[in-house]
Order: sequence, then C-alpha cells, then structure tokens
Amino acid sequence: MPPLLLQIALAVPVLTALQLLVLNLIDRNARAARIGRTLGRLPVRSAAARQSLTERITRKFRRIAQMTLERVSVMRGGEAEASAALLRAAGFRSRDAVLIHAFLKLVLPVVGLLLTILWFVIARDDATRLWVIMIWSCGVALGFSMAPDIILTHLRNRRFKQVRRSFPDMLELLVIASESGLSANPSLSRVATEIRAFCPPLASELQQLVIELSILPSRETAWRN
Repeated sequence: MPPLLLQIALAVPVLTALQLLVLNLIDRNARAARIGRTLGRLPVRSAAARQSLTERITRKFRRIAQMTLERVSVMRGGEAEASAALLRAAGFRSRDAVLIHAFLKLVLPVVGLLLTILWFVIARDDATRLWVIMIWSCGVALGFSMAPDIILTHLRNRRFKQVRRSFPDMLELLVIASESGLSANPSLSRVATEIRAFCPPLASELQQLVIELSILPSRETAWRN
C-alpha cells in the first residue's frame, strides 16, 4: 500500500472531524460570551448542562450531522424526498431521522473504505495487489452506503405486514365505534387507543390521521397520507 495514499485516506476524515469539533466549540463559546456580556455576569447554568449524558451526546451528534449536511448539501433534490418517504413508511417521522439517515449515508461509505484499507494494512500481505485492495475498498464502501436503505426497507416491510394483519380488526372496531354514535375523529382516536396493545404501527398511523384531519385544510389529503 503506497504510504502517501494511506496517509491521505487517514488524514481526510480526521481533519474533517477536528474542523467540525473546533467550529462547534468556537460557536458555543461565542454564544456564552455574548450572553455573559448582555447580563453583565457569567451565564446561569444552561439547560444543556442539566441534561443527561445520553441527551447531550444525542444533541451533539445531531448538531454535527446537521453541520456536515449543510456543508456538503446532501439534503436537496428528489433523493431526499425518497429517503423521507422511506423513513415515514418505516415509522420514523421526525426531521432528525432524515438528518441522521442522510448523515449515515454520507459517513458510512468513508468508514467502510477506511476499515478495508486498515484491514489490508494490518494483514500485511505483500502478495495482495493494489487493484485487489481498491476493488475490495469500493465494494465495502458501496455496501456500507446501501446498508441504511436496506435496513429501512426491512423495517418498512415488517411494519406493513403488521398493519395488513391487523387491518380487519381495525375495521371491525371502527364499525362498532361508529354504530355506538361516535363521529369520525373520536372513532378513529378510540380505535387507535384500543389497537395500540397488539399493533402499535397501525395505532400510530391512525393517530397521525386524526391529527392531520384536524389541521390540514383538505380531508382528502389527510386520508391519502
């Protein structure tokens, strides 16, 4: 393995991570200084400091992901819409899910490439040719880039199977609720509560339908969603 190529492969992600951490630290210190100058004293202990370690790590990871995506502009175009649709079908509706999914698709191929190169470096097999290393590296990187979509597709299919299995029971409960005198929205809300014990995906979809029927101008759009 050429030493220069190895050094470049290892230096690029390390420098990128250091740049993101330094920018995050500078931004945080600048905000704290502005607050201190405004109040004329040191800022009161912030809400972030009172958060648990897991919440702070999640918050930092989300911020780094957002900064990275803003710099490389991977959240635009039809691919982002297709990813958002796949995430919704798999049960992930928050905006953070879209950010994390795109961030993983950006970072995982680089991780796979570096791990493959590191594997061959540790193995130290002089008989291995450079083109074999490049083919393996590209293959692993491609596999890592497809991994998030493969996992989401599996989760979506499993979720759809649960919904199809519980759909007749949901219809029967909906008929019973309607015949008891409840209108459309209360019936859907009551059925969502009843079926949550044996089919959480269908219950969450019904609850989402109730919310959209209340806020969207078109009821047809809510039902289609």
